[in-house]
Amino acid sequence: MAGSIAWGLLVGVGVVAGCVGSDPALPGTSQEDGGAAGDTAAPDAGTTCTPCEGECVDLMTSATNCGACGSACAGRELCVGGSCTCPSSERACNGACVDVQSSSDHCGECGRRCAAGTTCTGGTCCGDGERGCGGACVDVETSDTHCGSCDESCTGTTVCASANCKAATRVGNAAPFPQGGSFGQNFLIGSKVTLAAGATLAKFGVVTKAVGARMRFALYSDDADSPGQLLASSDPFTMAIGTQEIPAKAQISLAAGTYWLMFITDVSSASIGYENTGGEVWRYANRTFNGAFSDPFGPSALAAATTGKANTFLVVVD
Repeated sequence: MAGSIAWGLLVGVGVVAGCVGSDPALPGTSQEDGGAAGDTAAPDAGTTCTPCEGECVDLMTSATNCGACGSACAGRELCVGGSCTCPSSERACNGACVDVQSSSDHCGECGRRCAAGTTCTGGTCCGDGERGCGGACVDVETSDTHCGSCDESCTGTTVCASANCKAATRVGNAAPFPQGGSFGQNFLIGSKVTLAAGATLAKFGVVTKAVGARMRFALYSDDADSPGQLLASSDPFTMAIGTQEIPAKAQISLAAGTYWLMFITDVSSASIGYENTGGEVWRYANRTFNGAFSDPFGPSALAAATTGKANTFLVVVD
């Protein structure tokens, strides 16, 4: 009788210590590696152990037995609290987990497909060389508010060049003039600007006095006191009151010397800061706003009636 009671206690201990369904070793039998055939390791403290095909699993976290034995999560789904769900960085779209920050078929939200020539970045469909930052497409190589990454902005007088905030120098007429002057549409017009030392062109600058017009910049070499070869340009931009600095389409190295800073607007009401003293030499040529900049500049006329200075300048970095 005493032996039967002792064996009953051992069986009870085996059931409590192991996963439900495991068998204790019988007296006199041999065990390999310290356990009987069919035994599974005891679960970590605090977990719930459920037998599934001879294995001890936690139905709250097992991706192959989520909520019930044999209920497997699909694809990249995780088992959380006994339910299959997508990772926190992804969203369920058409039954699959997708990263809506980078999926061109589900960009920003399920079903939003990016158009040809664009890719999904930061949850926004953007063109080549751009990155989605806060719902807008930006060039982190040149953006002063998203320089190198969406979270990095340039402060003070620094500007973004090659994805880094760098100390900048404004060359030309950067200090705002109190008055404004209007320039005729479809005239590529400008004056000379001189670099005292070699530098890298980062941006074009202008101080505007009226809103709504569009403007483009071009930088030419000097050829016998006239614009020569095209060196750099900007994309079209909409003028807004105040100082605007527009990235050059290509950041190029410039040697010390004289250049021609030219601009063109699409309406005659475009107003730029202007001072009618200390006249500069101006040259111009008839061009269409949306046309390609000529290279070389070609014949130009001397604007003899222009005797003042316009609020245009270059932004350069070392």
